[in-house]
Amino acid sequence: MHERGSGTALVYVHGEDGLLFSRPVLDALARHAHVHAPVLPGWGDAPRPAHVTGIDDLAIVVLDLVRALARPTVLVGVSLGAWVVAEALVRDEAH
Repeated sequence: MHERGSGTALVYVHGEDGLLFSRPVLDALARHAHVHAPVLPGWGDAPRPAHVTGIDDLAIVVLDLVRALARPTVLVGVSLGAWVVAEALVRDEAH
């Protein structure tokens, strides 16, 4: 998990390249929010548990993170991350 900034909670969900090219956008977002940028399971050095087999499972990972923050949270997804965010939102029973 990469974190920076302060204020409103924001979860940034990366695309296919992981966080490799995300630093400029994370820095810009951090000027206005407390940015939480997880590395999704199976990307970079993050292990992929056997039960994480598709986008729906990644969506649940994101929802678990949002619930753990326990406060209103903005979700931002890029490329594959946007798909994960969309899947998370349709699965969110709280809204």
